[in-house]
Amino acid sequence: MEQPLLLQSGQFLWSVALGAALGIVYDLLRGLRRNLRGLTHLLDFVFSLTVLLSGLLLALFVGGGQYRLFMPLGTALGAAIYFLTLSRPVARLSCAFWRLIT
Repeated sequence: MEQPLLLQSGQFLWSVALGAALGIVYDLLRGLRRNLRGLTHLLDFVFSLTVLLSGLLLALFVGGGQYRLFMPLGTALGAAIYFLTLSRPVARLSCAFWRLIT
């Protein structure tokens, strides 16, 4: 069943936003990983579970139950844009924050 182009472009933009949000989560967990090295495997598992569940929720709520081919591409694009633009200052802030807490 075909979907209108406007609906597909909206779904693509949601997947790009998801990729950027996952990049932020990764940087927040990266600061914690650097300060508490014993939690590395647990935090990697938490991030993997977050990626899996967010992809599932994207497919269910945004995609109407269908995981379209452009959704992982949009997620990768959003993450790439985030990592090329805002990742460095967010990672520094995250490391400084977790250093203060721990």
